[in-house]
Amino acid sequence: MNLMHVLAEVAGTINQTGIPYVIGGSAATVINGCTSIQPNDIDVILKNAPDVEKVVCLFEAFLPESQVVEHTEVSKWRSTPSQPVLTFADHANYKWTFARFVIRGVKVEIGSIEPTPDFEYVPATGIWESGPSVWPYIKRVVVEGTAIPVLPLEIQLETNMNRGLEDRIANIIEVFRSEGYDSELLRFSLGKENYLNVKERV
Repeated sequence: MNLMHVLAEVAGTINQTGIPYVIGGSAATVINGCTSIQPNDIDVILKNAPDVEKVVCLFEAFLPESQVVEHTEVSKWRSTPSQPVLTFADHANYKWTFARFVIRGVKVEIGSIEPTPDFEYVPATGIWESGPSVWPYIKRVVVEGTAIPVLPLEIQLETNMNRGLEDRIANIIEVFRSEGYDSELLRFSLGKENYLNVKERV
């Protein structure tokens, strides 16, 4: 799969910098063992917002000189040398520092999301996959000889359940059944209703 080649290339490049990051989204779900999923892109989550521009500069060769069409919509925006990152606040007033580019047909999205200053995760209320609470639980998976930090399935499951992505949920639970899971992390990560739902299925 071309996406896995690009993922190993992206991770290998960032690994050389020492910048803290983790792979999330569907690419992480696949390399955690959910092989029936077809990822559409690579989601790179950075711990520190100022690092987003540093990472984009590592891939400057893949940036177009300018926007093909000027877009104000985030979903269509692309990084360029003159504007490598985009900053904005979402509906929850979390501050995003964001970049997007394409490597050999594979879309790569890089972001750091800063919550409001009073943000504090309460265990068992539903962890935020891109939030500051995930960093102690990152695992490493080797892809094509490259060690890649990824979000564990126990954390990813909350997001997939909240989005109603039943195919992904079923695939994650299948992996739990065949390979086991971290019961403490699962309880920590899932909201109460989602946790009870999953416990009935595993």
